[in-house]
Amino acid sequence: MNARKRLLSVALAGAACAGVASAGAHTLDLTSFVGPGGTYYQNVDVTTPPYSGVAGGFVGTFDGSPVQVFCYEIDQEFYFGATYYEYTLGTPSNEGLLSALFQEAYAMATTSAMNSAAFQLAVWEILYDDDLSLFSGAFHTNRAGNATDALAQSWLDGLGGFSDKGDIILYHSDTHQDFIGRKVSTDAPEPGPLALIGAGLIAMVAAGRRGDGRKVRG
Repeated sequence: MNARKRLLSVALAGAACAGVASAGAHTLDLTSFVGPGGTYYQNVDVTTPPYSGVAGGFVGTFDGSPVQVFCYEIDQEFYFGATYYEYTLGTPSNEGLLSALFQEAYAMATTSAMNSAAFQLAVWEILYDDDLSLFSGAFHTNRAGNATDALAQSWLDGLGGFSDKGDIILYHSDTHQDFIGRKVSTDAPEPGPLALIGAGLIAMVAAGRRGDGRKVRG
């Protein structure tokens, strides 16, 4: 979530961007926060860069397919319900730590408002600071003793037990906020036993037809 997005103050609206997508660009349309009715977000208060407002994960579509993402920048804007045509895919420079965070806490990040906001805080800490502490350093919370911030810190403290799986993707725009999410596998599923048997029968029939001199169109 971005502090300057004024996501709620604009009544979750925004005109769709006009224009034609450039070569290699994709469309991104975020519709709400995660959770039932888009309710999984909480207020946060951080500094450097400064932001006080709501934070949490987002849901929407990327080229028409469902996505679930978290904010990667605080100082650029976007609006719910607007379709952006200029996004490209890439890899964040700190993918290793982000991959570890997703392994540790992503399954919990969309189960409550507290968890959603805590996960976003942990993402920002990885992005904006190198000490992995929400309570010190350049980027830090302004709320000592806050339970959501403490949860985010507990996840940051546990990152050493995970490795970089190369599974994090960056949704980048030059003019609007960047986001991160987990890569969706495009590998085709292994064929099941029945499918293999069916393929074998088809091959046998085709071979028989070729043997009797008849053409088969396929």
